[in-house]
Amino acid sequence: DVAIISESWLNDDTPDIAIHIEGYQTVRKDRDCQGGGLLCYINSDISFQSITADVVPAIRSCTSEFLPILMSKTLLIAIYHPFWGNCKEHDEAVACLTDIVDYALSSTVGGCVSRIILCGDFNDLRHQFQSIANITGTKPVVTFATRGCNTLDQLFVNFSENTRPQRFPPIGKSDHCCIFWAPGTAARPRGRHRAGCVTRCTWAGRVPDPCRRGGA
Repeated sequence: DVAIISESWLNDDTPDIAIHIEGYQTVRKDRDCQGGGLLCYINSDISFQSITADVVPAIRSCTSEFLPILMSKTLLIAIYHPFWGNCKEHDEAVACLTDIVDYALSSTVGGCVSRIILCGDFNDLRHQFQSIANITGTKPVVTFATRGCNTLDQLFVNFSENTRPQRFPPIGKSDHCCIFWAPGTAARPRGRHRAGCVTRCTWAGRVPDPCRRGGA
């Protein structure tokens, strides 16, 4: 029903018709520098609403690229974090993610979001996986390497899934493998994020960050 492509490399020179797939709606966030960009295909039978920088200003200023989408009771957030990101940009990405989830769970949106799915290319933000899981009430479910020996691409969910993600070969010139995931129909929400808002926390000191130790 949904396909997420990170590092789409799309820009204003690429019209929607050039990337159209019959039976799917297209949501795109084009790159504004070398590399990057996000592209999402959503089944035409699914109604959705995009969360933009107009309601979450941090999306506009963050180095990471976010494509948040509300579908019924599900919040889907696609992310691309550039490989050159530093510690400050790591913190900004986690803070922006917090703002997006807070907004989606707020009463102004309806407060009906019960499922959170976060996926994309995290690159060195992988060192913040535990912080991301704690903040969003989710857990990472990709357990295999997605590029070389590293798990740079991840999928976080806040409900108990009945199926595990599957790894498929890269497409075209990409050196990242593809991830296919079909959640079980009997899934149920996990943790405190069935309702309410995320409370912003400072995770320094709670979760080791290799950047602050001078690591890579």
